[in-house]
Amino acid sequence: MSNKTRTKILIVISNSFHMRSVLDSGLVAGMADSFEIVLAIEKNLLPELPAIEVRKFPFSTSGFNQKVTNLLMDSGTWKYRNRSSSFRYRIKRRLVGDISFKELNARSKVKYPFRYAKNLGRYLMLGNIFSNSALRLLSQSIQEREDQIGNVLSKTKPDIVLIWSQTLDPASSAFIYLSREFGFPHVLIADNWDNLFSKTVFPIKPDLVGCFGEQSAEFGSQLHGIPVNRFVALGSARFDVYRNLPKVNSRNLIIFAGSSMPEDDENILRLMDQVRVDTFSRISSQHLSWRYRPHPVPQHSVSSLVNSFPNIEFTNQPIQVGENRWPDLTDSVVELANTRVAICMPTSYLLEALVCEVPVIIPVFKEMVGLTSAKSLMDSLAHLKDIEKLPGVFIANSPSELIDQLSKLLEEDLRITPTKHLDYFVNWSQGSFLENLTSMIEDVTGIKSGLQG
Repeated sequence: MSNKTRTKILIVISNSFHMRSVLDSGLVAGMADSFEIVLAIEKNLLPELPAIEVRKFPFSTSGFNQKVTNLLMDSGTWKYRNRSSSFRYRIKRRLVGDISFKELNARSKVKYPFRYAKNLGRYLMLGNIFSNSALRLLSQSIQEREDQIGNVLSKTKPDIVLIWSQTLDPASSAFIYLSREFGFPHVLIADNWDNLFSKTVFPIKPDLVGCFGEQSAEFGSQLHGIPVNRFVALGSARFDVYRNLPKVNSRNLIIFAGSSMPEDDENILRLMDQVRVDTFSRISSQHLSWRYRPHPVPQHSVSSLVNSFPNIEFTNQPIQVGENRWPDLTDSVVELANTRVAICMPTSYLLEALVCEVPVIIPVFKEMVGLTSAKSLMDSLAHLKDIEKLPGVFIANSPSELIDQLSKLLEEDLRITPTKHLDYFVNWSQGSFLENLTSMIEDVTGIKSGLQG
């Protein structure tokens, strides 16, 4: 069938992380069999773009748009803070910082009240109803003037626009607004599990929202004031790489996917090493391996920990603090196919482990005091509600509980088959992301844009 007779899909990529979902996962390659694919990609991402035989249209948005978007995000976070505990958590991090006051050095303690007052004043100034309304109008006016995005839409004339997004950003807002102006159906696709929960309320509502699962649809509808029937539980494009895992008779890897708090990571590594020593004589014949994978965007250096734990393999280490170091999806497939137990923070990684039938331990010790610790996240973030009820999730409330849970899970290769309970958080058993996306496209392309009424 020629391209002229095929449905034309414009996929918008404005963040390097989106490349993992759209390109590295094989999604575009799979879609190319049925659709004509066109990419709209942020210009500064072109050097990272792998070789791919689809038409590409680079674009950029104005710096002023980014500034107004940042103001609008803070405004919405404050104005709608009572709609989501995740918004309140975001505000708290801005006001008090990630580290508890008693852990601050003397200079930071002196600055603390001034920083608190400055950020609170910013929220109060931006988050009132008048400022929020003015920023919304200004943002809409700016989107109308994003000529590069308008040119992409007028040149490509897509049957549907798929806008990958992680947060409120100029590109997604402009593509939503201008797609509506041109009359092109469009779908905002939340790239990660928490994207609909933790940022702000959409100032411009898309025709449809693609999300992880029913949980995202229900909460997203309440939070953003969008009818629930305009949410589509697609699953995760990245997770589709786990649908054909290598066959392994006995999984022998124990992995700790780290946090952004160095003290927490070091403490958990010590507990892992203690279990490794205690269980060595009992199950040494199974050749267990122990691995630490630092947080993809660590706020600390892990090089100082390497020499302290010579029997734990360190992988995916960033070259410098703050560098984004996302694991290669191919490596993740091999890793999780061989993982017997995963210790991790309450992030989308725990869902990745669960779809791979790997039991997960989440450490939520009382002594974890930082705002980015697992305990704080579990207490604060809306999308983590009831996650502890999932089969295969073990909550360690103390170091001794983690030791006991890990020791027991090492005794046999316990495979946790995904159930409908997991589908609530991420659509897994009801078709692949590609299948669900294809079905949605076929349904939507016969419907005119303008569902906002």
